Amino acid sequence: MELKKPKVYATRVLHEARKLKLIEEDLEFPDGHKETWEHVVLKEPGAKVLAVTDNDELIMVREYRGAAGEYVLRIPTGAIEPGEKPDEAAVRELQEEVGYFPQTLEFIEEQKPMSTFFKAYAFIFYATNLQKKSLERDAGEQDMQVAHIPLEKVYEMIFDMEISDPQTIYAILRLRKHLKDKTKNEG
Repeated sequence: MELKKPKVYATRVLHEARKLKLIEEDLEFPDGHKETWEHVVLKEPGAKVLAVTDNDELIMVREYRGAAGEYVLRIPTGAIEPGEKPDEAAVRELQEEVGYFPQTLEFIEEQKPMSTFFKAYAFIFYATNLQKKSLERDAGEQDMQVAHIPLEKVYEMIFDMEISDPQTIYAILRLRKHLKDKTKNEG
């Protein structure tokens, strides 16, 4: 049986901030019942970079995240600026946050929105053949710490909740599949 989407019959912006909008939607489901749902929309799409060194280390950043109330280990990520292409944003963010320029940048996928309360799109890239080349960090990024983590240890860190950011975890799992598929296609 094919599921039918509910009809959105009204949409309201409850609040608009610098980076986010709070949206309320009135929905009518196929069985006739009606509900009102809210969700947050991130205004600009983002670029996420899984940068791996020649020593098979994933380069991550430890950065304070207000919603978590603590420093969080995540991959280099940032908003795509107006007029900027996703791959350009990925390269810029990598240089700003961790000080590397990728000689090779592969697109993995466009990450779809988190489904329940948060809608945000991001483009995930795999960066290799890294060269030291940094750009000045943005305000608010000055206290970031860069971490080089062996790829084989990353999965253990996810299960131990040392890496807890859901979007970073998703990107790491996509990288695992990407590398597995790449090996299969080359073999």
